[in-house]
Amino acid sequence: MKLHSPLRLLAALSLAGASFFAQAASSDVTVAYQTTVDPAKVAQADGAYEKATNAEIDWRKFDNGADIIAAIASGDVQIGYLGSSPLTAAITRKVPVETFLIATQIGAAEALVARDGSGIKTPQD
Repeated sequence: MKLHSPLRLLAALSLAGASFFAQAASSDVTVAYQTTVDPAKVAQADGAYEKATNAEIDWRKFDNGADIIAAIASGDVQIGYLGSSPLTAAITRKVPVETFLIATQIGAAEALVARDGSGIKTPQD
């Protein structure tokens, strides 16, 4: 997968997310979120996710992505909404996480950097 083709990633991973919520329909799920301005907050506020999945969702607010990753790693939270930096840090530390939705593309506003001599040339490395 190429780093510059996130739309294909979004399509594939969104299916995984839908599958997770379908499985969760008969049980509770805890979703970590941060205060952001995005359309998903409207669906969160009016209960649309609960209606669409028939799941009881415990929405838990966190102040930063690192705390969300810690909650996911502990099993306290099943799904988290966080930025790419804490997600990348978790992946490099072998925290067992999966990405199933990329909510926002910020393009050239961020980059993944590897130390010279690391041998890392592509995202797959």
